[in-house]
Amino acid sequence: MAVINCAPWEVSGDIGGIGLTRYWFENAGHTQASASDCNSAGAAISAFYSTLRANFPSNILWSPGEGVSSYDVASAAIVGVQGYTSVPAGHYGLSSDPYAAGVGARINLHTGVVVGRRLLRGANMFVPMGSDSFITGTGNVSPTSVGNIVAAYVTLLAAFTSASLSLVVWHRPPKTAPGTGVAYSVSEVSIGTAPAGLRSRRS
Repeated sequence: MAVINCAPWEVSGDIGGIGLTRYWFENAGHTQASASDCNSAGAAISAFYSTLRANFPSNILWSPGEGVSSYDVASAAIVGVQGYTSVPAGHYGLSSDPYAAGVGARINLHTGVVVGRRLLRGANMFVPMGSDSFITGTGNVSPTSVGNIVAAYVTLLAAFTSASLSLVVWHRPPKTAPGTGVAYSVSEVSIGTAPAGLRSRRS
């Protein structure tokens, strides 16, 4: 049985309530994450948000969930939950500029693998972002912000790799074909310059 692990991070501080971004990962043995795996994943994600503090507002907090949940990749059955023994630090933003709740950038996660005649892709949402992350006059996400976020995510991927972990995109098994879930490693990330908006901040 191959196991996938989920490290949730919460974003809070504005009218949008608490948002949730899930980081799915596997270890080398495709087993339930150990405490060491959780600590390594949490530290890498914390460093990602720390690097990008200038891009999100000063009242916005990104913080880790209580632990890491594990699932059977093929069936989606829950395997267990592992807590952190070294809780990763949360981070407030540094931008003092105005912003719109739920508006920011979409981080596209590519695997290069075809599943069911479609490329398997995922996404993480980086919202909200301060107005200084956008171009005045067009409203697009600035090239500098795009470059900073992509560079930070590439560093995140490398940190997982160095800990013998792999960030993945999970194709959950559909109800019509139980037991067919698969997961593949993220091979590339990209961000469009068009702003991304969320009605419900969960990704």
